Amino acid sequence: MSRAVRNSDLFLTKGAARTMDPDMIHSLRHKGNRIFLDPVDEDVSDDVAAAADVLVAASISAHREFESRPLATKVVRIDHHVDPRLRRLLAAGGATTEPTEPMLVRYFGETVNAVSTPQIAASVEFVHVDTARQDTAWMQRVPGVHMHYAVRQHRALDRHKPFLKGFTAALAGANILLARDETEAAFWLPDDYPYWIEAHPSEDAILAGLEYARETFRGEQWREALTMMRELSARTADSVIVSQLEDALS
Repeated sequence: MSRAVRNSDLFLTKGAARTMDPDMIHSLRHKGNRIFLDPVDEDVSDDVAAAADVLVAASISAHREFESRPLATKVVRIDHHVDPRLRRLLAAGGATTEPTEPMLVRYFGETVNAVSTPQIAASVEFVHVDTARQDTAWMQRVPGVHMHYAVRQHRALDRHKPFLKGFTAALAGANILLARDETEAAFWLPDDYPYWIEAHPSEDAILAGLEYARETFRGEQWREALTMMRELSARTADSVIVSQLEDALS
């Protein structure tokens, strides 16, 4: 990062936040900059957080954890929004509102993060999203999907994962299959959402969840779930994110 930047609001997200130490942050602040530290889903030490002007939480769980720390640094929440390019694509072509047979289920993300077996892959199409490079090809495969698969492998480095898969599915007018060990998702979807499956699910539990989705496809439970997803989408609309950003900058 250029040390010549002056009198600006600087957002240090994930990779930049990971490489910062307190002295580097103080150097930037001494040039009249306000430092907004946004580790997204990674951890940040108290020393680094204390050096910033504002600590940004990209999820509800992160916000609660940051506020519990003995820090004088201001803590704000700016939810992880859906990629604006996908929002534009869906606005141009329309989201899935009237499902047609057969039910189409896809997973979008790093495939190493998903729970997958040959039996699960027979029902779920896995679309790899390479987050290490700019690639929007996967977005073309979002329209028309009825259910997003979001059963993840949990890793030790996972901290506060934003519910981005849920936000994406909701924007696209789709339902989502997910496990009850998704801490962040529980803040966004009610306990009676029909397509929760048990925490740390076995292959059999996942297959049973997919079968239940097929059995209820287009039925009353399906429509109720879509209503919940529309409510979720409203909570993460652009206007909401802009308001959070404005509050953070005030």
